[in-house]
Amino acid sequence: PSLVYLVGRRMFVMPDTEGHVAKPPFDTKETASTNLTEAVDAAIDGVEIVLLPGLHKLRARASVNAALTIHGETGNPDDVVIRNAISQGDEQILTLNNAAARVYDATWENDPKSNPYRPCWSIAGQGGTISNCVIRGFRNGGYHTLIGALTIASKDGLATHCVITN
Repeated sequence: PSLVYLVGRRMFVMPDTEGHVAKPPFDTKETASTNLTEAVDAAIDGVEIVLLPGLHKLRARASVNAALTIHGETGNPDDVVIRNAISQGDEQILTLNNAAARVYDATWENDPKSNPYRPCWSIAGQGGTISNCVIRGFRNGGYHTLIGALTIASKDGLATHCVITN
């Protein structure tokens, strides 16, 4: 048997918290997911994913193919930090691939203990927008065109009001 649940218009994602039990469709702070990739995979066009304050560990790549809005709850990028905790591979930790997808108000950082040449963001062929974000700790290895803090491979991709730093 498969699990079927209704997806609300708003989903919440909170940092990993010991003892927290997430319950789909993650539509309240009390039932929030602790896994951004899980929320992105469950969401459909038009869903807003609210990132609650704290340190989020991203353990699997998130590919945004729907018209989603993903943002920090407070509006201050310093309040929501998404840390790359993917243990292997060299794929981007987040890919936007929908012209209507938007991500804003968060800090995206590489785990200082992991490969410093791991790529961070990709805005792929269908586009998307990132704004008011900080991207830090990702470096270009010089030998691979998709490694670095941000790759935009779409005429419909936009990065605005962001800080990219080591």
